[in-house]
Amino acid sequence: MTIFRLQTLLLIVAVIVLTLTLALPLGSIVSLNDGMVEAKLFNLVAVTTEGQYSFKSWYFFADLCLADITALIAIFIYQKERLLTQAMLCIVSIVLVLCWYVLIAIFPNGLGARVDYDLWIALPMIAVVALFFARKRILADRKTLRSYDRIR
Repeated sequence: MTIFRLQTLLLIVAVIVLTLTLALPLGSIVSLNDGMVEAKLFNLVAVTTEGQYSFKSWYFFADLCLADITALIAIFIYQKERLLTQAMLCIVSIVLVLCWYVLIAIFPNGLGARVDYDLWIALPMIAVVALFFARKRILADRKTLRSYDRIR
């Protein structure tokens, strides 16, 4: 019996959104003294106005990469006996994305500058929602498959 895999589509959406977030700018680092933009902040680097790279934000990239890879692995673990593992990978990915948001909130404290965040910072929340609903569907599939086993 084949089960329609809506959760696979939700996991693909999460992977695409997380991958896009890795490449898009997060915001601008603005000086507290004169209000001028010092650098453009990305997940891996901060690019200064002079074109120099600063790897102050590398842990954003590492955290979001782990979340992305975890969601990608969850796509390919779809056998009947591994549905619980797939659901746990969704939870791990959600926790990693939420940790990314905590890191984003803590980041400006050590800079001596403020960070003006772009709208792209909301993209991982779409991935969290997709991962949540994918997990819900995975657990529903597990329940359905267990009921089929009882009928036999």
